[in-house]
Amino acid sequence: MVCREMPALDGRGTQGPAQPGTPARAFSATLARAKEAAVKREERAQQLWSILVLAARSRQVLTYEMVAQACGMPAPALGDVLRPIQQYCEEEGLPPLTSLVVSKSTGLPGEGFLAAANVPKAQSQTFAKDWLELQAPTAERPADAYGRTPDRR
Repeated sequence: MVCREMPALDGRGTQGPAQPGTPARAFSATLARAKEAAVKREERAQQLWSILVLAARSRQVLTYEMVAQACGMPAPALGDVLRPIQQYCEEEGLPPLTSLVVSKSTGLPGEGFLAAANVPKAQSQTFAKDWLELQAPTAERPADAYGRTPDRR
């Protein structure tokens, strides 16, 4: 079934453009919000990259709550932004930068962290890397890595 905007009937019974509040308009608005959210994930991942690089340089582990406050987003939504970074690091042979984001209660990354079984070792490798020698990836590069791995979400 293909969803498309259907013309509405005007007061004379003839067809005119769809009116605000019709199901077609609601669907179009939902689709627009979804496209906007996808772009925001890429931008958020790029923002988060910078925060994580600075944390690595300072040898600092961050909680999900700290990162959420710094980014202005809810902590439960961070996994969706961390995944492209995790996948990008894996594909580029970099230490898992996302290992630096942990739960306040456990001190470990969440269940979506798949980059390393030994988290303390991964964090040590991340701290040892000179992240500033690398050029920060464009927003598209982690997003592309994320798109290539739908089974790792």
